[in-house]
Amino acid sequence: MIMRCIATMARWFVCAAILTITVQVHGSVHDYDLKHWTSQDGLSSQAVRALVQDKNGYLWVGTLSGLNRFDGKKFTIFNTRNQKNLASNAINRLYLDSSGRIWIGTRSGLSLLNPETLTFEKVNIFGEVTDVIEMSPGRFLVAANGLFSVQDKKITRLTSVTTPVSQLEKTEDGIWAASSTELFFIKQDNKTPEVKKYPLFEDAFRTVVNDLYWNNKEQTLYIATESGLYEFTREKGNQESGDIPGERRAVYRIHKDRSGALWVSSDGILAYRNPLNEWENINDEHLDHKPWFLDILEAKDGAIWLASSGEGLYRAEEGNVARIMPQDVLEKKSVVLQQMRKASFGWLLDISWVS
Repeated sequence: MIMRCIATMARWFVCAAILTITVQVHGSVHDYDLKHWTSQDGLSSQAVRALVQDKNGYLWVGTLSGLNRFDGKKFTIFNTRNQKNLASNAINRLYLDSSGRIWIGTRSGLSLLNPETLTFEKVNIFGEVTDVIEMSPGRFLVAANGLFSVQDKKITRLTSVTTPVSQLEKTEDGIWAASSTELFFIKQDNKTPEVKKYPLFEDAFRTVVNDLYWNNKEQTLYIATESGLYEFTREKGNQESGDIPGERRAVYRIHKDRSGALWVSSDGILAYRNPLNEWENINDEHLDHKPWFLDILEAKDGAIWLASSGEGLYRAEEGNVARIMPQDVLEKKSVVLQQMRKASFGWLLDISWVS
């Protein structure tokens, strides 16, 4: 009787797309179990724009309607009604510095949060703030209507950068900054920052730059823009990148996780590539909407958090998940079904091997 049940179940597994087994693998983006939170779960807004995790493990979620602290069960909301030193409810960027403080870039200025005491203070940089980065301990660059250096509460504007700066990226010897017309490289070993300028590629000229990603091995800067993904090297200059699959589309975020896999959020697609595999896409066939993620964060436990522009907060968690291929059945490997559960990408079947 048991053997007859196993034989019947084997026919199930030939068609199954995603299965949970006792051996952990790192092969496919479809091996992630996706969880989802919206305003119905207590999130202050479904328009999520920025994510950071503090040193105590709390997740901080920046939305267009305030800042949220998430403990895994409930959201605590901070906004201009209960925090007078929060510059704006419309949050663009969250950044955790080396001392554990969180920098909050908003549409109307910059604030600092001590997550231990839950106290806020305003920083005297006004207008829209889109990025913050720590050049060295206690020394910061802030992208706003220009580029600002902040150290010991002293704020200095870099006069060599005269256009609004949208994104910053740190390398081993300096900081890249991007405006809609130029790239800037700021050497971080100088007390008075030395700034070098490079023009943007013609097709990317005057488009919004959404992210910068520095590939140290290739010594290449990847530029995510509203008109596509571009790569820049000092030797070759700018050129359009053909690395991401599909037609040219807006690209919002580039993240390399600790396993070496790349996550690229673009218009309607979340692209993923494990170092050993080809590109894979998550799109509206896998979710109930077109993916449009404005931030990607890898948490301390390895989970990938995704900030959706209009659908709330997602977590992609890699479990003991793998596919069973037809050859596994042909090799007469016996399995026992423990549980079935629904996930965002399909059905997950918890099984164990019978030796």
